[in-house]
Amino acid sequence: MQRIQQAAPSHWTFGHAVATPASVRPSLERRLEATLHRCEVRQEWYRDYLAETDEDRLGFVGSVTLGARPGLAAGSIRALLSASGRSLYGPQRRGNLFEAVVELAESAGILVMVGPVMSDDVREMPDARSVHGITLADGWAPTILVNEGLPSAVRLRVLARHLALLWLGVSAVGRSGGAAEAGNAVGRWCDSVADEAIDLLSRLVDKRELLLERPPEVDFCARVVSRASRRFTWSLINHTLEGRTTFTEAFRLLGINSTDAFNAIGRSLDIEI
Repeated sequence: MQRIQQAAPSHWTFGHAVATPASVRPSLERRLEATLHRCEVRQEWYRDYLAETDEDRLGFVGSVTLGARPGLAAGSIRALLSASGRSLYGPQRRGNLFEAVVELAESAGILVMVGPVMSDDVREMPDARSVHGITLADGWAPTILVNEGLPSAVRLRVLARHLALLWLGVSAVGRSGGAAEAGNAVGRWCDSVADEAIDLLSRLVDKRELLLERPPEVDFCARVVSRASRRFTWSLINHTLEGRTTFTEAFRLLGINSTDAFNAIGRSLDIEI
């Protein structure tokens, strides 16, 4: 994949096609490098993990073109998510539609991280809400980061937009401001898909085909799992317990520093520790 060019409109920084994680680095300001690197490292680990089991490529990544009707793409997103069913990666919080869509997307094979956008240098921390999300399109380990600093309703729309990007097979950084206002065709298309997908998923809730539950209070384990992706965390902990990933590497990838924390996170995912 070619580097994402700064010539793209200011609200979106786009890539072009599906590629391996190592080739998906956009030309971003230095303050976002830490966030992007964290996403890439986890994606690369998970892609290698899948290679051990000879997993098939996910057919929905890059399955549509910009010429497709937004309603068709939204219907495809709704169909895949509704078919993915309940999470296989331990008990999940789905107190609102955003949390439900995160769970269903992860069950469908997408790494969804809900975490902070940060810099290694505290003096260069970006505005907490200036970057809405990041998509790293990949046929085996598609990855989305949603900025946890956004209100829940905004996070849902951001996630829907970035799902649309995966259906296009495009990597991008989404920033504050409307893509349509930026005059970008891809951004406008993603906005249209997001509107229709949210409407379709909301109907599932209205018909009680998608049940929302009162979630427990967010604790340390839930926060780590949300930021790293539930699918990723479950896979990493099991791989580590099998002796195929070192505890040191697992601690680094999860951002923790103790065996007690590792064990607690594993138990929160119903993994036998």
